[in-house]
This record gives sequence, C-alpha cells and structure tokens, in this order.
Amino acid sequence: MGNNSVLESDWKTYKRILPELLERYLKEKNTETKAILEAGDIDESGKFWEIHKKCMDEARVFRACTVRFARSKLTLNLQLMHGYGVLKDKDLEKFSEELRSRILDVAKMDS
Repeated sequence: MGNNSVLESDWKTYKRILPELLERYLKEKNTETKAILEAGDIDESGKFWEIHKKCMDEARVFRACTVRFARSKLTLNLQLMHGYGVLKDKDLEKFSEELRSRILDVAKMDS
C-alpha cells in the first residue's frame, strides 16, 4: 500500500470515531479551563487572559485536526491528532497495523 493510500476499513473507522475523539479532547480541555476558573491564586483578569490564550491555542489544534477531511490526508490527520493528544494510543488499536505503524513512526521521531 502506498504512503498516501489507506484501507477502506481505516477510513470508515476514522469517520466513525472522529466526533467521539474531538468531544473527548474538548471535555479534557473544558476540565482544564474549569480548573483555571476555580483557581484561587489567580485574579479574575488573569483567569480571563489565561483562558483566552488557551482557547486560541486549542482552536488551532481543533482546526488542524479537522480541516483536512479527505481520505488522502488520513495518515497526516491521525499523525497530527496523535501528536496533539486528540488520538490516544488505545485509539490506534481500532486501525490497521500498517496505519498504526505509520502513526507511531512519526511519534517516535518527535520524541
């Protein structure tokens, strides 16, 4: 299989689990935001600006993980999602061994 080609089963899995992955990621980020709001050692303006920066950063992550919704970009999307923590190692088990290997090879280079 070529570097850009993916199995039909991997593409279907991606389309099926993408909403779940994004919701889980945003839930984690919302929990972090809530902790900022509840922090007693930060004044209100500090909380506001910290949350603003966090939201801007996370919006970039969200866009990076969703803007290329094409089968030809699946490997790149999953590599990005894994790098940002949207896609966890346990999620990779849902994909073919070859695709998992491509994702993890990039992760090894980043570490």
